[in-house]
Amino acid sequence: MLYIFHVDTGKMMAFDMNLALESVRHLKEVIERHCGIPVDKQVLLVSGGDCLDPTMRVCSYSAGTDTNPIYLFSKSTIESQSPPSLSIDFCPDLALKDQVEATHNMNDTYATVMTRVQLAQKFYDHAHEQSRACENLVHDQHLQQQGWAAVLANLEDITQAFRNRAELFNQSFNQYLETRDEYIKMIENFRADMDILAKIPLIPALLEKQPVTLLDWVSANNQYSLFQVAQTCLRHLEQLDEPLVASLKRDIEKALEHTARTDMKEIKGLEERLYGLEQLMLETKRIVQEQQDITQSFLSNQSRANVLGDASILPDLCASHRRQLIVMLSNHQHLLDIRGR
Repeated sequence: MLYIFHVDTGKMMAFDMNLALESVRHLKEVIERHCGIPVDKQVLLVSGGDCLDPTMRVCSYSAGTDTNPIYLFSKSTIESQSPPSLSIDFCPDLALKDQVEATHNMNDTYATVMTRVQLAQKFYDHAHEQSRACENLVHDQHLQQQGWAAVLANLEDITQAFRNRAELFNQSFNQYLETRDEYIKMIENFRADMDILAKIPLIPALLEKQPVTLLDWVSANNQYSLFQVAQTCLRHLEQLDEPLVASLKRDIEKALEHTARTDMKEIKGLEERLYGLEQLMLETKRIVQEQQDITQSFLSNQSRANVLGDASILPDLCASHRRQLIVMLSNHQHLLDIRGR
């Protein structure tokens, strides 16, 4: 399968592996049909910050696995005033509390033992499902962090390329300034040059019908006259002066300053959040193990009671099961609290 992780919503999407042989543009079209994000609003990044080129094959990039997916961002979501709806796949809550309370008033019989064993099994099964759902959520949040890291890497690459172009522009502009006055003087004197061209006859070998001047011949196939071209160049020379470029340089410096701001790059509290989630996952696994151990003890007690066939042990056994179900209910509620966090 080819895995695409939608960073905005925290949703992993799996596509046919054959798409890896298609172009990135085709993959974007498939994504548009699948989740409604227009092709021109999609940004696809891989770990390291490379942006997928629409003309390249998807397999040209070392990404697309479940542990190293292609990261999808929607510009529509970024431009929207409303936050995206998150993709959370929780298993349905069971009314286990009501079922526990219903067993409290049951008589101390073997049927009661069986009912409580089945209830304990429900607690364990539900705990296992909730733990898996929590694990998926934590994994998705780690992938969102990795997706953001890909954005930062891409930003660094773009910033460096922008800085290089800005430096090249400065060099070119400084060279231009050295000859700017000379160019302006040349164009201001161009009228006199045109007057001279207008007096020079064209050599007979280039004539077709009637005599023309060199100026007429040069201007014959141009949409604008040479004088208009010269005036356009002069206007551009006058506009491209030091104050204009100084303003442009200030804008460049301001843009570079924004890219260096840590408050734009770092998501405050994210590392602590992920660490806290890992600690909650450890607590979740502990609860699941405890639910499993209690369930196993229920099954062992049921088997022993069945083998012995002694009704005298049922009161103590049922009392023990009643207490253990209360513990399992407490664990269950704690697990739901962890899931909500």
